[in-house]
Amino acid sequence: MGKNTNRVAVIYFPGRVDLKKVRRLVSAATAGGGWEIPLYLKTAADETGGVQALRAIAQKASHIIVIGGDGTVRECLEALTKTEDYDTRRVTVGIVPAGTGNVLARNLNIELGNLQRAAHRAVNGNEFAIDVGRARLHFANGNSDERFFTGMAGVGLDAKIMMATDLE
Repeated sequence: MGKNTNRVAVIYFPGRVDLKKVRRLVSAATAGGGWEIPLYLKTAADETGGVQALRAIAQKASHIIVIGGDGTVRECLEALTKTEDYDTRRVTVGIVPAGTGNVLARNLNIELGNLQRAAHRAVNGNEFAIDVGRARLHFANGNSDERFFTGMAGVGLDAKIMMATDLE
């Protein structure tokens, strides 16, 4: 990653947050901390966080803030776990919960519903390691896949329930 940088990359789900408000809150949270101008990388239907996380580290981000739900957080952490370019000693991740379940955020005692506090904590909170699990999937057709997860993993009914859950 080169010399030490002090750059925040914000990965966000555009349908859930007001970008102007997020920019204001991240600016307030990074003020006086020697941070470079933050990067803002929005997710899309075909790029749900992982690609953005890799772009962030390619652009010398030292801290990634994920604003979204468990799916966006999982995609980002999975991409970082899989890449050899990710150095866990030099790149940290903060979470601002903005999803349906926010299971990982709840498990980490991140306050839900207060974007200002969550953004401040995502930048300035205590740093600690969390476990990342790995699931190997083997399909009837002979194909296989490998996924990484935090908080919980599930296939089948729980995924269908979350897909059918009203955002409100």
